[in-house]
Amino acid sequence: MMPRADVVLICDQIIQDAQTGKNSLIGLFDRIFCQSFPAVHPQLFIYTRLRGEPAQQFRPSLRLVGPSGVLLDLKMGEVTLGITGVVELKNQIVGLRLPEPGEYRFLTMINDLEAGETCMRVDQVQPRQPAAPPSESVN
Repeated sequence: MMPRADVVLICDQIIQDAQTGKNSLIGLFDRIFCQSFPAVHPQLFIYTRLRGEPAQQFRPSLRLVGPSGVLLDLKMGEVTLGITGVVELKNQIVGLRLPEPGEYRFLTMINDLEAGETCMRVDQVQPRQPAAPPSESVN
């Protein structure tokens, strides 16, 4: 049985507690606003929790598919599910290039088969115009 992702989330940061090993996901999001394209997002993390058979081994990858096709295919090393049949993957992406507005899909792949996904919407916004100075009235 192929492991399946029961959680795939995008966030600003992941902090792992040194004593408990628990992960805290900071700044969850699913939308980015950009003034122009191509744009670069400075940093994000993809958190994935996979479930399968205990001690099962496999080589996952993270694929990013944008409106015009595959943008990233990040291969990971071999992963072994724990005694509970669960493993948590944390992928940091720095300097993510976003060539155009639209939907971007982060796919967790195992043996080139999709095990889970999450989507992020990238929208273009107009730059804010500076506020006009208050007008002076003369009486």
